[in-house]
Amino acid sequence: MRVGHLYRMPYLLQAVSNNPSYHSWTDRPLDDWDGIPLTSMIAATRSAGFVDCSEDGKLQLTASGRLVIAENTPRTRFRRAVMELYSHTKPPWTSVTTQGRQAVRISAPPDDLQCLEESGLLDDCDRDTVAWWDALACGIRAEQNQNHLEIGRDAESLTIGYESWRTGIAPTWVALESTLAGYDVLSRVSSSDASTLVIEVKGSTRPLSTAVFTLTRNEWNVLGDSLRSILDAWLVNDDEATLRRIDVRSLSALIPVDRGGGKWQTVTVPYSALPLPCARATWTQHSDSSYDYHSVSTKLS
Repeated sequence: MRVGHLYRMPYLLQAVSNNPSYHSWTDRPLDDWDGIPLTSMIAATRSAGFVDCSEDGKLQLTASGRLVIAENTPRTRFRRAVMELYSHTKPPWTSVTTQGRQAVRISAPPDDLQCLEESGLLDDCDRDTVAWWDALACGIRAEQNQNHLEIGRDAESLTIGYESWRTGIAPTWVALESTLAGYDVLSRVSSSDASTLVIEVKGSTRPLSTAVFTLTRNEWNVLGDSLRSILDAWLVNDDEATLRRIDVRSLSALIPVDRGGGKWQTVTVPYSALPLPCARATWTQHSDSSYDYHSVSTKLS
């Protein structure tokens, strides 16, 4: 979004508030807002989430648009417009807001940086500014957490499908029923051996070179305390998923050791440190969003 559009938006929003007829605005001269075509201004205002257009051709302010014109001065209106714009559109650079403003200065494109600078959001430290950055970062964290949850669920589902294929018996999706067990799936050693197999499942959509998973101390303790347990690490992309399966004995080489009075609580493990894939799963998505899993593995790692 160009800074010129944002400076003029509060005036357009006020005009829309006074006269919501879309046709009355499109009939105005193209340079009605200091040389910026009116159609461009309206399109930018709609994409920013400040107005909606009804079926009868009338513009109406959204909640964000009303917040902008509720400010008392041109500067605070511009500042509020910038705040509401990026809260609504969440451009790619907002993903680094959890790392602080310096990361934004490095990641944001020139137009966005100019908007942030001229609104004072890149340098001011007043309560309103700090609250806005915190709220934006909080929203990003929530989205990232939701994304991680969805990837984790997909990985668990892949293990459910793989275990069903491998043993011929449907395993129990423990984590779907309760998070208190400390593991995700309860299966069996093989089709002929009904001994229980505890499985902790991880998933990632990153390339192998950067893919990692986090293991908590509690998860590790549950794996270690179980008679037979493994960890499944799925690497998922658009076309297939590959499974790296590792037993507790091998995994222990990647687990930190407590020293002195300190105790580790989480450990980050790179996928590249795990064994080679023991299985692959491919799927097609049906209209009901269900999946077909076809492992091409011939043995249990």
